Amino acid sequence: MTDLEIYEEARRRADQLSPPPKHDPFEAGLTGFFIALIVISVFCGLAGLVVEKMGPPVSITAVVAFAVPYFYFRHGVKQNEKHFARELSLLQAPEGNPVGAAGDLARRIGIDEGPLPS
Repeated sequence: MTDLEIYEEARRRADQLSPPPKHDPFEAGLTGFFIALIVISVFCGLAGLVVEKMGPPVSITAVVAFAVPYFYFRHGVKQNEKHFARELSLLQAPEGNPVGAAGDLARRIGIDEGPLPS
């Protein structure tokens, strides 16, 4: 297999094990941030409250509304990258000689006789 074929196969396997998120983490965080601000503005308008006088609670709510989707989707990206690195190392390893964390685990539990199953 060429390097490009190995890369594409590792990417395909990683996407099967842990599909990448459908949304960019930063864009999802910004969406949450703006939705929170819109909801707060509508609520304060209906309740007759002055938003400018509630700076810290609004700020904290907006930051949390950004952070929750950002870290959720970022975790998905990291999982996909971790699976890609693992699959790439397994595909680049010679037959019967697994490398990396998976190879260390295989050697510790005594299953390093032959290739790892796909």
